[in-house]
Amino acid sequence: YVAPELRCEGAVPTSATDIFAFGKTLEAVAAMLDGDDVGTDLRELIEELTVPEAAARPSAVHACGHRYFTAVSNWRRGQTRTCSIGACKGQWQLSEGLECGNQKGPPHFVCHECLRDYVSTEAAQCKDRICCPLVKLEQCTGVAYTDAELAHALPAEELRGYLEQRLKHMEAQLVQEFEKLHKETLETELKKLRSMDELTREQYGTRTRAADAKDTFVVGVSGRAATPRRPTNMLHTALPHQVALRKGSTQNRKRADERTIISKESVSKRTLK
Repeated sequence: YVAPELRCEGAVPTSATDIFAFGKTLEAVAAMLDGDDVGTDLRELIEELTVPEAAARPSAVHACGHRYFTAVSNWRRGQTRTCSIGACKGQWQLSEGLECGNQKGPPHFVCHECLRDYVSTEAAQCKDRICCPLVKLEQCTGVAYTDAELAHALPAEELRGYLEQRLKHMEAQLVQEFEKLHKETLETELKKLRSMDELTREQYGTRTRAADAKDTFVVGVSGRAATPRRPTNMLHTALPHQVALRKGSTQNRKRADERTIISKESVSKRTLK
């Protein structure tokens, strides 16, 4: 169903390509019908919709005005409906109102006058989508009206007011979702900080208990305090006998150096002689 112009590199879809796809869809449906059921009008319509030149294809409005749809248009003009709004209950032509898409029964009709008041009331209550009035009474299971249906049924001013109210509602909903996401992020970060604080306090408590253990006196059996424990870090603290050994080793090194110097002098004197 791809239009010929879309096969070129860099081409973008347009309304003309949509018309071509619609024509190909009608052609596929017509192929499943008997030859007698496919009239001349349908064949002509398919040919007009699937012209290779994009500029030669009709627009959607002109296509709907083709004589193939004349029977449908005439049937629609002759149909009358009763408005579903309780205060109205008047008889209207089908083109003078809007039908819902009730899935479990016949569709419900609302005339244009009642539809304007109903949409204004629903928009003032910040309703995101406008559904059939009987949905509230649980007498309808239809989906919400589409924007295209409301645009066709409502005057320009009422439609503009509805779209503005819907835009405000969507913006407020977006702000709420952002605040909710931001709150969840903050709660997660706060939970991490709290867990880190608990770990830090635990590590600090361990270091404090270890430091206190160094300064604690060991209590003997008799209950008298004994000598404090010797520091465990022996790199910076030396006992008296270790200091004496260090001094002795230093003096021995000095004596050995003096002997080396004397032996070198004696050797040099012998060499001179």
